[in-house]
Amino acid sequence: MGDFSDSDNWLIYSKEGTDPEWFLTDNDEIADIAPYLGEMESTTADNGFAAFDGIQYLLDDIIGVPEEDAYLEYAFPINCAGIDGVILEFEQRCWAFNLDQTFLEVTATTWEEGEYISFEINAFEPTNGASVQSKELLDISEIAAGKSSVKICFRWLETSLADGTGSGYVWFIDDLLVREAWEVDQAISASYHRSGIGVFMGNGMEYYMIPPFSNYGYPVYWRNAKHGQFGSNKGKGKCGRSWRSRIF
Repeated sequence: MGDFSDSDNWLIYSKEGTDPEWFLTDNDEIADIAPYLGEMESTTADNGFAAFDGIQYLLDDIIGVPEEDAYLEYAFPINCAGIDGVILEFEQRCWAFNLDQTFLEVTATTWEEGEYISFEINAFEPTNGASVQSKELLDISEIAAGKSSVKICFRWLETSLADGTGSGYVWFIDDLLVREAWEVDQAISASYHRSGIGVFMGNGMEYYMIPPFSNYGYPVYWRNAKHGQFGSNKGKGKCGRSWRSRIF
């Protein structure tokens, strides 16, 4: 429902008194910043995506970095009446720096009435680390289920104003989808596992997230997993055991 082939589908604005804003673009037009974080790799990147470019405020020793409080809103309310579980998906590429924050905000009334939920995206991405290309999945049922006029907005925020460091880097957004939740919709988002048991340490070493391989050739054992139930039936699909796998 929400690619960026039609600019009429999007409202772009910023906090009163601030200038930095989102813009609609494609990989050809952002060729000057692509060397910093790579190209957008979303499903429909070829027909455009939305971008916030904070790098421009860090180049050439700019004095007086502006406040960044920019909004990208889907222009039409979404009818979720009669739906018990509502899932929101989108694709993103983000490169984090210092104090920038990225949010997805949802209301079932109006923004002015102040009743909305704000999901912080990329909250744990390291400063000046590698860029992240991902598909995000959010359960917005708490505010959207059964509502006939749901509004969606992406927000970029950086208010430190520090010269040389007081701007974030980049956030790209594409392929927004709001859909009814499946009855059971479970995702494993992280794992905890152990390697080297009885080799160089009696109990091995524990790790967070799954490595693609073991450099030392030791088997890697999954010990536990972090999972989320996004389905409308929260009582089903629970993970009741620890899973093991070997990586050689």
